[in-house]
Amino acid sequence: MSLKIDSLNNVLNAERDLKAIDKALMMSSKLLETWTSGDLPQKNKIQSLVFPSGIGYDKLKGKVQTKRVNSIFSAIPLLSRDLAK
Repeated sequence: MSLKIDSLNNVLNAERDLKAIDKALMMSSKLLETWTSGDLPQKNKIQSLVFPSGIGYDKLKGKVQTKRVNSIFSAIPLLSRDLAK
């Protein structure tokens, strides 16, 4: 009985994960449009989602920097490059 429950939980978790990935991909495909048309609170939400550790600005180098990019979004350039081949 425990094996059946574990199997069911694995299937449910996989479905939940796939739904989350689908939602993230749909959202990321409209990210520029959402950012451009969004107000400040919406832009803050997007920024926090993409850069969960926040972003900083190095005044001396004139560059924006971050310690971490959300793994869903950091994979997009890699996938795009692979698809372009």
